[in-house]
Amino acid sequence: VELEKLASRKLRLSAKTTMTIAEKLYTQGLISYPRTETNIFPKEMNLTSLVEAQTGDNQWGAFAGRILGEWNGPHPRAGKKSDQAHPPIHPIKHTSGLQGDEAKVYEFIVRHFLACVSQDAVGKETTVNIDIAGEKFVGHGLTVLQRNYLEVYVYDRWSDKEIIDYEQIREFEPTSIDIVDGSTEAPKLLTEADLIALMDKHGIGTDATHAEHIETVKSREYVFIEDRDK
Repeated sequence: VELEKLASRKLRLSAKTTMTIAEKLYTQGLISYPRTETNIFPKEMNLTSLVEAQTGDNQWGAFAGRILGEWNGPHPRAGKKSDQAHPPIHPIKHTSGLQGDEAKVYEFIVRHFLACVSQDAVGKETTVNIDIAGEKFVGHGLTVLQRNYLEVYVYDRWSDKEIIDYEQIREFEPTSIDIVDGSTEAPKLLTEADLIALMDKHGIGTDATHAEHIETVKSREYVFIEDRDK
């Protein structure tokens, strides 16, 4: 479920396309078993060798090297799910010979794995209380101090609203003050990732059948795709 949802949001790929590609990569020996929700790496699993296999890549190889050197080896985050049969989805060996969507899915799995066994990003959130001619305003923003896993996991942004360091600022001259009209908007359409999450929540289908269920209702025109993001 998580791979399908993340690929839908981050790569704009349908659940069916994602799982078809993942299964092909699995049969080629490039990734581990993809139909699992396990997110706990077994303690006896040799993660170092998996990271070492990626050090030669020209896109994320340097980051893999930092995990082994600067950060003293992989330190996976502690998950909560285990099916007692399969480890979390991860790359088995390195390849640079894939094309198109297959390359995108493989790259996503590798980057996700490296991010999971690296260091947390470090930042601080700032709240600014502003007084302009007696009118009170509040601003919020984030300052990223150490990017760490964000360097390899290019699909994540901590915040769309970064803010400067106001610790030493007591007064400033605003560049502009605008009054903007707005109105209540209708709810956004469901994305495929939203639909998968709702199916999982309400027990509709299984990890193995979510993609097929969605393709069925699309083919019968019970639902329509408005654009590639829906």
